Order: sequence, then structure tokens, then C-alpha cells
Amino acid sequence: MKYMKSLLAKRGARLGSEQGDTLVEVMLAIAVLGVAVVGTMTIMNKSTLQMMDTLERTAVRTSINSQSELLNYVRDNSKGESSAVWAAIKSRTVTSTSTISDACKYNSTTSFYLSRSNNSLDTVTLTAINSNASAKNTTGKAVIGTGIWIDAVRSTGGSIPYIDFYVRACWTRLANSADSRSATIVRLYDPN
Repeated sequence: MKYMKSLLAKRGARLGSEQGDTLVEVMLAIAVLGVAVVGTMTIMNKSTLQMMDTLERTAVRTSINSQSELLNYVRDNSKGESSAVWAAIKSRTVTSTSTISDACKYNSTTSFYLSRSNNSLDTVTLTAINSNASAKNTTGKAVIGTGIWIDAVRSTGGSIPYIDFYVRACWTRLANSADSRSATIVRLYDPN
């Protein structure tokens, strides 16, 4: 029993000498945890914005590619059902790139876009944009007709005539307020 009393006495002395965390230590631990949480949230937010930007660019690139494919389709069928559309496209061409602006603006003499009819996928429609207005879509990704358009420049010399189609897109990103642009040039040789 004596042994037990001495053991309890030692334990009691040891417990009495132990102290809890001070207020400064607790505040420091909370500050470190706060910095870690804020840092993690910042990284997650940047990753989400980058992912949104990538999705917008992918969707716009898909739309640009569809316009390129429609141009090829119309040219390849220029002696059949699409002859009127190919003639309309050729009537909107210019001979110099000086009329095509690098700014996000349509050109009333050259700008147009192509679309397929819901009733018949073989029917392609040319829609002329008769405006020099801003072509920028401010509601997210650019879509065909609102932020995606085509300008056409035909060759002035050479033995084989061709047309360069500038398929362009302009939009304000959802991830931030900066403007984004994407473009491609499609060269098609004129069969007529």
C-alpha cells in the first residue's frame, strides 16, 4: 500500500507540473491552419478557372472545325445542291487581307457563317453578317453566329484559283474578363 501511495504521489506531482497550451500557442496554431486552408482554396480556385478556360477553348475549337468541315462540304458539292451556297460564298470574297481586321469585329463585306438545316443535314445555309459591329460574345464561349464567323479572301494570281477562309472566334472568358481569340485558315481550291 505504501508503494501505491508513493506511486500516486509521484503521478500527482507530475500532473501538477504539466501545463496546458497557452493562448499564444493556440492562436499560432489557428493562424497556421488558416494559411494552409486559404492556400489550398486558392489553388483549387485557380484549377477550376483553368479547367473552365480549357472547356471553353475546346468547345470553340470544335465549332471552328465544324465551320471548316461545312466549307469543305459546300465546295465538294459545288456542282450539286450546294452550288448556290458556293456561289454566295464566292460573292463575299475579297482580294486583299487588308479588309480583315485583327480586332473582334465583323466585316460587312466578307463576314458570314454556315449552318445546317434541322430538316435535312445535307442542306447548308450561308448567313451573311451585314454589320461592322463587335463580334465578341460576352456571355461565355463563342458560338457560331455570335462570336464565330468566316471571312474569305480569294487568290489574285496563279494557275489554280483558291480561297483562303479565315474562321475566327472571339469571346470574353467566364474564368476572367480577358478577351480570348482563336482562329484558323482554311485554303480551298476553287473547282469552277
